Amino acid sequence: MYVVGPEGGETTLFCLQEGEWGGDGSLLKNELMQYDLRAMVSSVVCLIPKSTFDLLRQTSLPFNQCLCAIMNRRMGSFVGMLAATRLFGPDMRVARALMMVTREHDADVEELAVAQHEIGLIAGLGRQRVNQAIGELRRHLVILSGINAPRLLVDRKRLQSYLKSGA
Repeated sequence: MYVVGPEGGETTLFCLQEGEWGGDGSLLKNELMQYDLRAMVSSVVCLIPKSTFDLLRQTSLPFNQCLCAIMNRRMGSFVGMLAATRLFGPDMRVARALMMVTREHDADVEELAVAQHEIGLIAGLGRQRVNQAIGELRRHLVILSGINAPRLLVDRKRLQSYLKSGA
């Protein structure tokens, strides 16, 4: 989820994970979305009509519980990003952005298919500053050289520890 400012500046607001959706707040408020969506990796997108969304919300307790859980996770992420931009330096902001684009699964290490520019849009930093931060975070990340470009492998558990420590 991202927005573009009047002078062309762009920022990423949130990264939807596999199985999540966006636009629910706009449907609840009956207004147009205030942001755009862009796939950072190959994705399958499913659209449901507002009438279906409203019917599920009015008749399904499990749907409402799922909706609350997703909105709560997203709100927690927004609050965390706001705190990070006000309280933490660039390295911590990049670490938070990296955690946002990793998937929650059993593997400890995940290869990210996200460009440094995109990480910068999430962290609110330029690509060069993101590159510097990744250099500082090497004890929490594993960088392997690829043929055309470096591949970024993230150790999710170590990155979580780093974020909890507030380093």
